[in-house]
Amino acid sequence: MEEAVERMRIVRNKGGRVSIALGSYDVGTDGQKMAISEFSWATHSEGELFILVGGDKEVAAERSIDRPYLPHGQRMEFVAQQPGVDWVAPISLPGFRNKDELIRNYGNFHHQLSGMAHCRLIGDKEDTYPIFLQQCNQAGILLIHSESPRKSRATDVGRELFKRI
Repeated sequence: MEEAVERMRIVRNKGGRVSIALGSYDVGTDGQKMAISEFSWATHSEGELFILVGGDKEVAAERSIDRPYLPHGQRMEFVAQQPGVDWVAPISLPGFRNKDELIRNYGNFHHQLSGMAHCRLIGDKEDTYPIFLQQCNQAGILLIHSESPRKSRATDVGRELFKRI
């Protein structure tokens, strides 16, 4: 993550745009591939796309106890293999016990990115969208989500995949 932050500084200092997508990227659905493709297309002419992949503990707290379906390393590999991704970095937000505390930690994270990131990208609007929108607005970061119809849900794909194993 430190290397990614240093690269963000370099891109900003050269006048480029820094776009950050943060997520679990569990299972690697077609919808996630499409969102990454859209985000990289929108970013590349003016800057670089940084994708931060949530750790196993963060995904379990935000999604459910049986998540993630795949370990952190495999999820990072999936993201790194997508065309147009400039940087992939792990994200770990220590010191939380439940989803509410995790969401507050994201607020600190958004504040730390203030002055570095131009926009924070999410796949689509979920229940955390209003909170993240407020946090990003306070940090001076534009929060962007995909308007494309959701092709698949990681929960559905994961359940099907792990029923067969």
